[in-house]
Amino acid sequence: MKSIVDLLSTSLSVVYIIPILCYGYTLHFQHLFIWIGIILTTCISEFIKYTVIGKRSLRPKGARDCNLFCTDGPCEHEPGMPSSHSAIVVYFACSYIAYLTYAQYPLITIGLVVYAFLVMLSRYLKRCHTIYQIGAGAILGVVLYNFF
Repeated sequence: MKSIVDLLSTSLSVVYIIPILCYGYTLHFQHLFIWIGIILTTCISEFIKYTVIGKRSLRPKGARDCNLFCTDGPCEHEPGMPSSHSAIVVYFACSYIAYLTYAQYPLITIGLVVYAFLVMLSRYLKRCHTIYQIGAGAILGVVLYNFF
């Protein structure tokens, strides 16, 4: 179970590559805009987590290996609000659901929603975030999708 949860958490790194690959395949600039949005979502969520909220909302007790590649060791005394994984995966899912709506791909849409849910669930099961931190990240992802 632990390896599946780690795999889901680290799979988020692929989200940074998919828009570039899609752009190379289709030459649709929308993919580059989605990629820029993912980068901005990462920067904004990290800024909020470490600068605005900081130590007022720490990760749960026992949090470990919570960075993008699940390699940073114990981190229960680090800021956790909002969950950057949640913000990024929700932004990614919203962006591609909106992009694919015009092409009518319901199975891909369902897959994106399930993937976003599983990544957020993995953050809870790894004890990297509380439900509130994950929810705040998801809300941030939706807000930034609507903004960008």
